[in-house]
Amino acid sequence: MTPSFEGFRVWLHDLQWLFSEGFALRTAHAVERGRRAKGHHDLVPFDDETLGGCIDFSAFIEAVHHLTGELEGLVIRYDPSPHSLQTATDG
Repeated sequence: MTPSFEGFRVWLHDLQWLFSEGFALRTAHAVERGRRAKGHHDLVPFDDETLGGCIDFSAFIEAVHHLTGELEGLVIRYDPSPHSLQTATDG
């Protein structure tokens, strides 16, 4: 990493860990689903969109608050309200 982006190193490491945990949970869920299929037991579907809740906006952005050096004080602007997600064709 160039010195200007060195502050992202911890954030990227944290994201790598979150994704690894999410993929491990997805694998464990698939194994459990296969095991239960034999006994016809229901299993709540796995949330692939957030890798079982490991990856969401809060988890993804949390480390931004801990950036140092030239990246300290980086401001992330995001409006989570439903209307901000509409496209011009939505309404």
